[in-house]
Amino acid sequence: MGRVSRRVVEGEVLKKDKKRKATKKRILKENEPKPDPYWLRTFFSFAPEEAVKVPCYGHCGILSPLLANVCLNELDHMIEKMVVEFFRPCKFDSIWKYSIDDGCHNPAWPEFVPSSGKEKTRKMDYIRYGGHFLIGIRGPREDAVEIRKKIVEFCESSFGIRLDNSKLEIEHIARGIQFLDHIICRRVIHPTLRYTGSGGNIVSEKGVGTLLSVTASLQQCIRQFRRIELVKGDK
Repeated sequence: MGRVSRRVVEGEVLKKDKKRKATKKRILKENEPKPDPYWLRTFFSFAPEEAVKVPCYGHCGILSPLLANVCLNELDHMIEKMVVEFFRPCKFDSIWKYSIDDGCHNPAWPEFVPSSGKEKTRKMDYIRYGGHFLIGIRGPREDAVEIRKKIVEFCESSFGIRLDNSKLEIEHIARGIQFLDHIICRRVIHPTLRYTGSGGNIVSEKGVGTLLSVTASLQQCIRQFRRIELVKGDK
């Protein structure tokens, strides 16, 4: 008892040596870049389509987003001011009936608006990713054209950049808009509004609500999956 076969010990040592050789780190050659780990390659492979068009300034492109945000900070302030000035609530709107900064608004709620008539709540939203931005306007097309004109004039006077109308397209939300690999469209819902009327009676009325729907673009998802080789087959 207590004896261990020499052959067994040699077998265990041989297995350990094989394991060490299998897990031995590869020594990089001189000036050979260090490969990125798989999780990092996967993360950056899912970057939106707009990220491909970001210019590469400075060391390794790290300064590009920073410089873009610094330069476009004036544009952000200008458009944010326009958002406040553009807002005009409708007295029949049950959600957006007060000022835009009173803290009682929830963008995830449907906006209950009258089904007919010219008096509707006018509202403007703004989102920017690098040099790409999206402006949502709840109002007539004439307002969208006027806002586009102001943005073109501001960019020309502040940045010395002349933007043509092809760079600032106007699309209706009903057709669907792709931004950051997502499809933004409008859904019309017909909820039943219940409230307490005079005399304590509960009144039920059919309303009309519009709700923004944001879904990932299936085509872009398949393209990204092919890039990281999670999906194979015909393109």
